[in-house]
Amino acid sequence: MNSKKTLRRIGIILAAGLIFQTAILAYAGIFGGSDGGDIDTSHIVISSEIQNIIREQDPGGFDKNLNNYKRMLVTLDVHESNKEEIERLLANGMDLKEILIAYEFLNEAYGRKAELEKLVAGKDRGKTWTEAFASYDAANPEFTPRSFDFDDLEKLMKPGDITSDDIMIADRVSGKSGKTFEEIIAMKKTGETWKDINASLGILNSLGTIPSVPVTQAQIKKYTSDGRLSENRVVETLVTAFKLGLDEETAIADARNGYTRERFYAGALELKYR
Repeated sequence: MNSKKTLRRIGIILAAGLIFQTAILAYAGIFGGSDGGDIDTSHIVISSEIQNIIREQDPGGFDKNLNNYKRMLVTLDVHESNKEEIERLLANGMDLKEILIAYEFLNEAYGRKAELEKLVAGKDRGKTWTEAFASYDAANPEFTPRSFDFDDLEKLMKPGDITSDDIMIADRVSGKSGKTFEEIIAMKKTGETWKDINASLGILNSLGTIPSVPVTQAQIKKYTSDGRLSENRVVETLVTAFKLGLDEETAIADARNGYTRERFYAGALELKYR
């Protein structure tokens, strides 16, 4: 029975070690959906006032910066209220490139809209993005997923209006919003989208599905064989490399040389937006 298979899969994801950790790290890949050249931004409207601010910040890079902004709005399915916050920060003198870097990092972390200005301001005070991301992570402990009982999962999914993705997203949102898992699930059962639910809670992430990141036991065994990286560190590095489009072998080599998750993200986002 498909529902039984799904419950078994979710039970494993929500209750077991490395597989579970991989699923959590896979939440909301940093580049969202497709990041190729086929992203349609023709429906995105940016006011002339905001365009003028972007042009004044970097006249020579105007077209690139405006296109990057539009692409991010589409790729991450940015809620209108969050778009308004980006443009408020622009109007207050913050640099678009720095805002976009901070936004994508916070989107990955299920960060709050209120944290966007603070993160950009921290970078403006002389920190590198690696340092700014590390400071954020230090102040926001790693999300610890809850344990689920099979019977509870079956009750949640039996009506057919709650999916496995919904369960994991609700758990993640609960950890960031301060609301209970049950309160978040109740909101989803009303038919609201995750985009609207999260925006109402001040959370940037809008995605309604969890990207799948393939990490195999063979990979873990291969990259832990010399004892330089732990299993968790290998999983984190492989997931990060997958999300950021990095070469797997190169990323593992960098991790062995001390690259942190924050450094990987800082490098990828700076390359993308600068």
